[in-house]
Amino acid sequence: MRKGLVLLLTVVLSMLLVACGVGETAPPTNNNEVSARPNESQPDTREGDNLQTNIIGVYGGQTEEEAAVIIIDEGISFPSNINPVTFALSREIKASGIISKLVIGDRVSFDCSFAGGIWEIKRIAKLEAPRKTVSAVFKGWIDNNMFEAMVEGQPTPFWVTKEVKPELKEKDPETGAEMELTYYVDGYGRLVLTEVKFK
Repeated sequence: MRKGLVLLLTVVLSMLLVACGVGETAPPTNNNEVSARPNESQPDTREGDNLQTNIIGVYGGQTEEEAAVIIIDEGISFPSNINPVTFALSREIKASGIISKLVIGDRVSFDCSFAGGIWEIKRIAKLEAPRKTVSAVFKGWIDNNMFEAMVEGQPTPFWVTKEVKPELKEKDPETGAEMELTYYVDGYGRLVLTEVKFK
C-alpha cells in the first residue's frame, strides 16, 4: 500500500508541474480585447472622422518638400501630444504653391486630417497681422536679417523681410538716420518690417 501511495503522489506531482508550465507559456486570451502591440497594424482612421478645422498656429518652415512644421497655439484643442507638429502636404496644397509664399513665423489657420499614421494639411491660409507705423532712428545692423532702431527712446530690433532688404541695403543707412517703419508682430513675437521710409 505504501508503494501505491508513493506512485500516486509522483503521478499527481508530475501532472501539476506540467500544468503550471503550460499555464506560464500560454496565458489565456480575452477575445474582447484589442491588441496594441507596436508591430501589429491598427485600422486607419477615416479622413472624415478625424478632420480638424480652423486650427491656429505659427508656421515653422518646411522639413522637406513634402512636409511643413506648425507650432499649434496654446489653448487650441488638437489631438496630438507633440508640438510642433510635422504635417504632410496634400496634393492640392502642393499644387497651389501657397507654402512657398509663407515665411517662418507667419500665423496661419489650417484644416488637416489624420490617416495612415500621419497628419496632412488640407487647407492653409496666412492670417494677416495688423500693421503699425512708428518713427525710429537707425542704430545699426544686428545681423544680416535684423537691425536695431530707437523707438520712443527704446532700442528695438526689427526683422527685415526679403522684400524690404534690397531697399535697405541700397540706402545703406548710417547710425542716426531717421526713418518711418511699418511692421507687424509675427507668431514668434518678432517685429517684421514691411515698409521703410527715410526722412
